[in-house]
Amino acid sequence: MNNNNIKQSIDNTTQYNQQNDYEIKQNNTQQQNNGNYDSNYNYSQNQNYYQQHGQYQGYDEYYGYNDYEHEEDQYEDDLAGYDECDWDPKTNKMRITTFTSEKKPKQKINPMVKSHQNTMKTINRINEYNHYGNKRQQRDRNLYGIIIINNKELYLGTICNNYTTELYSKSSGFQSGKHNKGGQSAQRFGRIYDNKINAWIKECSMKINKIFDQNSIIKTHGIILAGNGMTKDKLYQSKFLKDEIKNLIIKQVNIRFGGKNGFNEIFGKLKNKQLFGKQGQNHRDDDILQEVIKLAMDTNQCDMISIGVMESIKAMKLNIIKYIVLVHDAFKYVIKKKTKPIRFIKTEIELHEVIKEMNIEIGKTWKIVGFMEYMKNLCRINNVELKIVSNDTEIAKQFVNEFSGCIGVLHQSFDYLNDE
Repeated sequence: MNNNNIKQSIDNTTQYNQQNDYEIKQNNTQQQNNGNYDSNYNYSQNQNYYQQHGQYQGYDEYYGYNDYEHEEDQYEDDLAGYDECDWDPKTNKMRITTFTSEKKPKQKINPMVKSHQNTMKTINRINEYNHYGNKRQQRDRNLYGIIIINNKELYLGTICNNYTTELYSKSSGFQSGKHNKGGQSAQRFGRIYDNKINAWIKECSMKINKIFDQNSIIKTHGIILAGNGMTKDKLYQSKFLKDEIKNLIIKQVNIRFGGKNGFNEIFGKLKNKQLFGKQGQNHRDDDILQEVIKLAMDTNQCDMISIGVMESIKAMKLNIIKYIVLVHDAFKYVIKKKTKPIRFIKTEIELHEVIKEMNIEIGKTWKIVGFMEYMKNLCRINNVELKIVSNDTEIAKQFVNEFSGCIGVLHQSFDYLNDE
């Protein structure tokens, strides 16, 4: 059916309905004037009239609009209200509650179920944090000072993971085979060469002392001394190089090039773990553990340490602690009441058992946090150095069993504070 036919059908239907309405009004007027008028009978007659003549068989019904409105009204009636039945413990009868809102009221969750949900969310977050923390722990994030030296050039820099920094670079300006005119003996040439090398070693030593000593802002984990000749050995044996710098030198390396190229060669070896690797890292961790264990075993110095996490936290609050040595993943979770740590947990199974034993609900008052994250934030807030060592070696496992995996080195003892 085209548009013209549709418009013609609408016009015909409208005219027909207007005519029917006029006839009905005339009949109603005549019947009302009649004394024997029956309104119910008139209403039924009107309905029969509409059904017979088909007043609603027009544009709306043709396109199904009346059916749509009927379905919409029925849908609104269905949403108008609903009933819920539950048991009333007071009257011991079923009670019916009628709700007129479209959304049902939220049902109250069992506190223990909610506590378990909060616990599992926290555990998943802590496990994810520890997963990425283990990856970061595997990387060598120590800051190394690099000394590249030969007869021609001194190059100083630092390397930390994938980041490199150039600190100082200078050429000696010395060229072998160049001398003044005139006859001179071989011994004189040798003395001149040695004097220039000694002067160059002295100049390099003074510069290295200035950059890497204790008063410098550069705090390195160790220094790598490298070169492609005997100059690096002369530098290490020089009386002008401070002893504290010599103690920081953890590796001497022979390289093919000097200067910037030699620095890049050292960077490549560190990145590929050709200099230290995992064994080198474990060796340094063992040195740290042996140092604090020696303090703990010494009867004259054992009062200058704090053993265990709680005692170290107490020393931290009293501001008498230098640094803390902590084995990685000695504990996994911490149960806190507001800000106070209550229990330190090693496994997830133990965590659920402790929560059940203490009969607590994890929420606003009681919380669970990751142990490593908690200790790092605590040391950062109190400005305390935290030395984290690997848990792969035998000495680390012994440290966990005998000292709970945590020892703090103190400025002064607890006994001194108690005497005051």
